[in-house]
Amino acid sequence: MLIRYFTFALCLCLGLGLAAAMFLASHENRYYQVLRWKEESERIPESERKAKAKEIAAKVFNQYETLKSLSFEVVCADYWRRHGTLQSRLPIRWWRYKKIATVRMAMTVDNMRTEILVDGKPLYRFFLREGRFTEFKWPWNGVGGAYTEYPYDPRWFRLCRGVDGHLQCTTGSYRRSWIGGESNKPTWINDLKEKGIRTSSKSFWFNWILGESEWICSTTVRGETCDVVLHIESDDEYLRWDVFYINPEGFMVRREIINSHPDDRRNKWTTAMDYSHFKTDPIPPSMFSPSEALLETAKTWRKMSEAEALAELKEVKDVDLSE
Repeated sequence: MLIRYFTFALCLCLGLGLAAAMFLASHENRYYQVLRWKEESERIPESERKAKAKEIAAKVFNQYETLKSLSFEVVCADYWRRHGTLQSRLPIRWWRYKKIATVRMAMTVDNMRTEILVDGKPLYRFFLREGRFTEFKWPWNGVGGAYTEYPYDPRWFRLCRGVDGHLQCTTGSYRRSWIGGESNKPTWINDLKEKGIRTSSKSFWFNWILGESEWICSTTVRGETCDVVLHIESDDEYLRWDVFYINPEGFMVRREIINSHPDDRRNKWTTAMDYSHFKTDPIPPSMFSPSEALLETAKTWRKMSEAEALAELKEVKDVDLSE
């Protein structure tokens, strides 16, 4: 009897193992999809791929430049595995995973409100109104809550003590409005304009999609047929792919950043940003000022002057804020 049970259990385990192996052999996750799309797209002449990317870029640019109001939500997460391993064939949701943040934005050309939450808990809230930027940071990693106000500068978080630098890097592009023309244009994209790349956007990713990119395929994202545009940066050690998924309206609904580890290019990590809940309805002006409830919450926090906040940024990050 025991031998029969043992034989049955062994056969069951072998069967499950074989089924799992067959599943992994046939399954293609989003990471390997991108690799395949890139390879298959090379059958199309490079000039055609780049020309189509520029057409898509023009549509994207026109959409964001002409909007008067925009709001959306984005979920940012990291996934990492070693290329070519059995584990890397697993569905992306089964890779090693870390959810970085959920970001909610509402904006007009000149005003903005951004909320950054980590694990469902508020971390930052920003308000841009009449050229002034108000920044609130909740108590975090043993550092008390604080808030400050200063003239608009989209480049840096001022209240950064206790906050992971990678989180700030990933969410940094949500400190500026994404819509409108030349107003409030950051000075750090002037060099792109001098190189002949037309850009007036407030967000880094526009510069890539408007620059040297190529169309690689069309795919479906949440029921919409989207164009996939790829931008590649590389040198002897560094390799980065920025993959943009653009819906028929010209909105970016997903972005994936695939990086190779400098010491071993087989180690891959992906930062994925999924955008949803797009709205272009008019936004009431009250949205761009702190609510009474937020001001009440912040009563016990440290109120930092512009100079104090700037000094903290320089101390913690050692950044050069010169133009």
